Amino acid sequence: TARVPNNAFLTIDNGLVMNPEPTAAGQLKPIMEYPVGVVIHAHNLRAFPAEFPLVLRAARAPVVQTVYDYSLICPNVWCVWPDGTPCEGGPGRKCFEHACEKNSRYDAQVVLAARLRLRYARRCSRAFICPSDHLAGLLRAHACHPVHVVPYFAEPPGPADAGAPAAPRVPHLV
Repeated sequence: TARVPNNAFLTIDNGLVMNPEPTAAGQLKPIMEYPVGVVIHAHNLRAFPAEFPLVLRAARAPVVQTVYDYSLICPNVWCVWPDGTPCEGGPGRKCFEHACEKNSRYDAQVVLAARLRLRYARRCSRAFICPSDHLAGLLRAHACHPVHVVPYFAEPPGPADAGAPAAPRVPHLV
């Protein structure tokens, strides 16, 4: 959420932009004239048109994108082929070669939009934030740089004695 003139707030989150202006570009207009120092923090842009990162870049403010799932690199958001094999992501021909549309119905237009969204997000975002090392690795493999990992959970405190065995790690699913 960013504070913009006239006490309005701009929130870009899962396709929702909250501001009195009727269109996304119109809602960003106040930020485009806002003083240097504003940062646009975008969340999961999947519901937006593929070109939306270009609209954000036009604001001339740094864009930081939080990626909560595989939606930036996978049209069906799972990064798993229908047979259960993990996929390295990257929207394109392989989505159809492996019949990934069985996981989530889509067509060539959706894959093309996902491909463009990834390209534009790489070009327009100053940084990416994600909740896991695994997702960070996939984002880096798709040229999203820099990627910062901010886990959803807190690590348990370390042992009081440096020689004591470490507490077992608890697996977390995100």
